[in-house]
Amino acid sequence: MSDNEEKRINALFNKYYSDETINVSIENDVSGMIGFMDSINDIKSCNYFRLLSKMKIEKFYESQYLFNDAINNWSKALGLLVYKVPETSQRQVIVRNLIDENNLHGHVGTFELLKRIILSHYPGCKSSNNSEYHIMRFNKELNESVWCRSWYFSVAMCGAIEYTYVTISRLMREYLLTKIPKDEIVHYTEHETLDVTHASEFFSLISYFFNYTPYELEISNEISKKYRDEITRGMIHGYNMMYTLYNGLYDCVII
Repeated sequence: MSDNEEKRINALFNKYYSDETINVSIENDVSGMIGFMDSINDIKSCNYFRLLSKMKIEKFYESQYLFNDAINNWSKALGLLVYKVPETSQRQVIVRNLIDENNLHGHVGTFELLKRIILSHYPGCKSSNNSEYHIMRFNKELNESVWCRSWYFSVAMCGAIEYTYVTISRLMREYLLTKIPKDEIVHYTEHETLDVTHASEFFSLISYFFNYTPYELEISNEISKKYRDEITRGMIHGYNMMYTLYNGLYDCVII
């Protein structure tokens, strides 16, 4: 993680989280965690999306060409997360997510289909490895976080990634509406709604740390604060990973 990324994470954490404001920032249910994500989500301000409306389709295709590497790795990271979460019922939620990601309407199949559709309309689009570094960096950060951080940090991170992708899907769909027929825009159309469900399911696994008092959870105030800190940082970290990834993809576009 770069110094700038760490500064952005700490700034967001300090702005939105403190002992005095935590019950305002993240209220006592999943909708409160979604509201927290809405308060920090400014992905449209990153360089990639600021340029998107003016981006040539050939550059868009190049910047997205290797994105399936991130999609494929996402399923592997979720598989590792299944191993880490402590309860069977929690594992089942993540397994359902994995099934969604890998069925006919999941990330993997629909993204490859979208690439073929774009190519059918714009045969001049070419494959490109320009994004390889940024995709690999994202995958490495995701895998290391799931493996090395607490399970509840990782769940919060994954929920934030899913929820941020909702906004990304909307922005991408709006862009593609100017390039290809509406009924041919796959992947982003599905995930603009599907990933709201996925994010909510992730957050439901950890919302009880905010639903109950330390006394009800039979833990100390200090441990309760640790859980809440980690979950909040996990959400901010997941959002920051997506912001950093798309800022990197912008670098591919301007090459």
